[in-house]
Amino acid sequence: MTETSEQTEKQHDLRHSFLWMAWAFVFLFPFPLQPLRAVTVDFLPNVVGWLLFARGLRLMGDASPRADGLRRILKFLIVLSLFEFVVPTVAAYETAIRIVTLATLVLEIVFVWGLFQIVADFAAETGRPPLQRSARMRRVTYIVCIVLALAAQAPSVLLESNLKTAAIFYAGLSLRAVALSMAVDLMRRMALVFGPGGQPSPSSVKEDEASQHPAGNE
Repeated sequence: MTETSEQTEKQHDLRHSFLWMAWAFVFLFPFPLQPLRAVTVDFLPNVVGWLLFARGLRLMGDASPRADGLRRILKFLIVLSLFEFVVPTVAAYETAIRIVTLATLVLEIVFVWGLFQIVADFAAETGRPPLQRSARMRRVTYIVCIVLALAAQAPSVLLESNLKTAAIFYAGLSLRAVALSMAVDLMRRMALVFGPGGQPSPSSVKEDEASQHPAGNE
C-alpha cells in the first residue's frame, strides 16, 4: 500500500469516526416516555450513544493520543447507562439513582472535554483556527448546559408535579438539546475536514494564492 493510499484510508476512517460520534450525541438526548417523573424510560437509550462513540473511537485508531483514555472512560459509561433499563420505585432506589446519575455526569464531562480537545487538536493540525476556537468554547458551553439541565431534571425537583415543575423540566430538556446540537454540529464540521477531497485549510489557500500571484508580478 502506497503512502498516498494509506493517507486516503486514514482520512476516510477519521471522517467516518466523527460521523459516528455525531450520531452518538443524538442518542444522549433524554427523550422520556414518561415526562415529569423522577424515574423514566428513555426512548433514545444512552447506551446506544456510548456504543456509537466506541465505534467512532475505534475507527480513529491511534490518530490521537487522547483516544485511548476516552475508550477507557467509555467502558464505565456503557455500564452505568445500563441502569436506564431498570425502572425501580423512587422511594426504594432514590439514593442509588442519584449516585449513578452523578457518576455518569462526571464521566460524561471528562469524556466530552477530551473529545472536544481532540477536535481542537485536529483543527490545529489542519490549519483551522476558527474550528479550534469553536471546539474549546463549545466544550465549556456544553458542560454548563448539561449541569443546568441535570439540576432541572433532578428527582428531588420532579417529586412534585405542577406547572412550575413542568416549566423547569422542559427548560432542562431545552438546555440539553442546545448542548447536544452544538456537539453534533462540531462533529459534522470535523468530519467535513476529512471528507472526499477535504476542505482546503486556510494556510493551503494562502499558499495557492501566493503561487498564483507571486510577489513582484504586476
